[in-house]
Amino acid sequence: MQEAFQHGFQSYYKDDNQWQVLPDKDFYQSLETEGAEAYEAVNTDGQRVGGAIISIDAAKNHGELSFLYVKVGVQSKGIGQAI
Repeated sequence: MQEAFQHGFQSYYKDDNQWQVLPDKDFYQSLETEGAEAYEAVNTDGQRVGGAIISIDAAKNHGELSFLYVKVGVQSKGIGQAI
Protein backbone atom coordinates (compact mmCIF):
# COMPACT_ATOMS: atom_id res chain seq x y z
CA MET A 1 0.00 0.00 0.00
CA GLN A 2 2.83 2.37 0.87
CA GLU A 3 4.31 1.96 -2.61
CA ALA A 4 0.97 2.75 -4.28
CA PHE A 5 0.49 5.99 -2.32
CA GLN A 6 4.08 7.11 -2.90
CA HIS A 7 3.87 6.33 -6.62
CA GLY A 8 0.59 8.21 -6.97
CA PHE A 9 2.01 11.28 -5.26
CA GLN A 10 5.15 11.34 -7.37
CA SER A 11 3.33 10.76 -10.65
CA TYR A 12 0.93 13.63 -9.90
CA TYR A 13 3.36 16.17 -8.44
CA LYS A 14 6.46 15.09 -10.42
CA ASP A 15 8.42 15.66 -7.23
CA ASP A 16 11.25 13.61 -5.76
CA ASN A 17 9.63 13.47 -2.36
CA GLN A 18 11.90 12.46 0.53
CA TRP A 19 9.16 12.02 3.14
CA GLN A 20 6.63 9.24 3.52
CA VAL A 21 3.30 10.21 1.93
CA LEU A 22 1.33 7.73 4.01
CA PRO A 23 2.84 7.73 7.52
CA ASP A 24 2.83 4.29 9.14
CA LYS A 25 1.08 5.74 12.19
CA ASP A 26 -1.94 6.73 10.05
CA PHE A 27 -2.15 3.27 8.52
CA TYR A 28 -1.92 1.47 11.86
CA GLN A 29 -4.34 3.90 13.52
CA SER A 30 -6.97 3.05 10.92
CA LEU A 31 -6.41 -0.69 11.51
CA GLU A 32 -6.80 -0.23 15.27
CA THR A 33 -10.10 1.67 14.98
CA GLU A 34 -13.00 -0.22 16.52
CA GLY A 35 -14.90 -2.07 13.80
CA ALA A 36 -11.99 -1.85 11.33
CA GLU A 37 -11.62 -4.53 8.69
CA ALA A 38 -8.91 -4.90 6.08
CA TYR A 39 -9.57 -6.47 2.70
CA GLU A 40 -7.29 -7.63 -0.08
CA ALA A 41 -8.35 -7.40 -3.70
CA VAL A 42 -7.10 -10.36 -5.73
CA ASN A 43 -7.30 -11.04 -9.43
CA THR A 44 -8.47 -14.27 -11.02
CA ASP A 45 -4.93 -15.68 -10.69
CA GLY A 46 -4.97 -15.10 -6.93
CA GLN A 47 -2.47 -12.22 -7.11
CA ARG A 48 -3.00 -9.25 -4.78
CA VAL A 49 -3.84 -6.16 -6.84
CA GLY A 50 -5.05 -3.82 -4.11
CA GLY A 51 -7.03 -3.53 -0.96
CA ALA A 52 -9.03 -1.41 1.43
CA ILE A 53 -9.50 -0.67 5.10
CA ILE A 54 -12.99 0.13 6.27
CA SER A 55 -14.55 0.68 9.68
CA ILE A 56 -18.17 -0.05 10.48
CA ASP A 57 -20.17 1.25 13.44
CA ALA A 58 -23.15 -1.10 13.43
CA ALA A 59 -24.91 0.78 16.26
CA LYS A 60 -24.95 4.00 14.21
CA ASN A 61 -25.43 2.16 10.90
CA HIS A 62 -22.41 4.07 9.60
CA GLY A 63 -19.29 3.02 7.72
CA GLU A 64 -16.11 4.75 6.67
CA LEU A 65 -13.55 3.99 3.99
CA SER A 66 -10.16 4.71 5.57
CA PHE A 67 -7.86 3.58 2.76
CA LEU A 68 -8.17 2.16 -0.72
CA TYR A 69 -5.21 1.34 -2.91
CA VAL A 70 -4.34 -0.34 -6.18
CA LYS A 71 -0.94 -1.97 -6.52
CA VAL A 72 1.68 -0.20 -8.62
CA GLY A 73 1.73 -1.62 -12.15
CA VAL A 74 -1.96 -2.50 -12.38
CA GLN A 75 -3.56 0.96 -12.08
CA SER A 76 -5.91 2.37 -14.74
CA LYS A 77 -7.57 -0.99 -15.35
CA GLY A 78 -10.79 -0.43 -13.35
CA ILE A 79 -9.54 -2.22 -10.24
CA GLY A 80 -10.06 0.74 -7.90
CA GLN A 81 -13.58 1.20 -9.18
CA ALA A 82 -14.27 -2.51 -8.74
CA ILE A 83 -13.00 -2.42 -5.17
